[in-house]
Amino acid sequence: MNNPGTVRNSWNTVYLPGSKYKNEPPVQFIDTISSTLKKQSLLNGKGLYIGCGNGRNYIPLIEKGLDLIGLDISDVALKQISDRVPRLKDSLVHLSFDKYQTSQRFDYIIAIQVFQHGNYDDLKNNFQKVVHLLKPGGLFFLRNRASRTLTSEKYEIIDKTPHGGYTVKYLSGTKEGLEIHFLSEGEIDELPKIGLTPIVTPYIIKTPRTPPEEGEMVHWEGVWRKDG
Repeated sequence: MNNPGTVRNSWNTVYLPGSKYKNEPPVQFIDTISSTLKKQSLLNGKGLYIGCGNGRNYIPLIEKGLDLIGLDISDVALKQISDRVPRLKDSLVHLSFDKYQTSQRFDYIIAIQVFQHGNYDDLKNNFQKVVHLLKPGGLFFLRNRASRTLTSEKYEIIDKTPHGGYTVKYLSGTKEGLEIHFLSEGEIDELPKIGLTPIVTPYIIKTPRTPPEEGEMVHWEGVWRKDG
């Protein structure tokens, strides 16, 4: 498990210059989110966005009319959101997901490239907490680093799961010392066992890396419904 203080400091360092994601469009997955919510008559529901960062995807979703709590471990990132859109300040929560406690249950939960931070046990705990926080019939939107990704940073593999996923520890860069889990198809297939049934079959998205980095980023995307 990553040390929360180390994770917070790492992301604060990334966001502090103010340029991170500044000119980058949101991921196309947000269109899947809004269209699926509309199809399932949940556009007017209450949602939780885990790891909203400085708003690259969070703000466009708000602009699409979603009612979203934004949760993030980086206070620097959250301040950048509230500076850009002051009315969102009361919708932002400065906590890591494992520390987040609420009696509220959500119509949908969004996790875009956040559950990959940690090891497989952390990932499974996160999935269980998602089930706990969703209303029966609520939706879970996941985008996560896939095990097919070839990372450009220096790393060592510290764990492999029976389902084909693996956890690495970065040895350099802004993520030095942090653990990242690369999710496999076999691990995704475990989700129905905890009460999450896919309604948008998980699929792979490949994104070329920005030069001079070589190769491509590979992510899983999918949508699940809580049973009940």
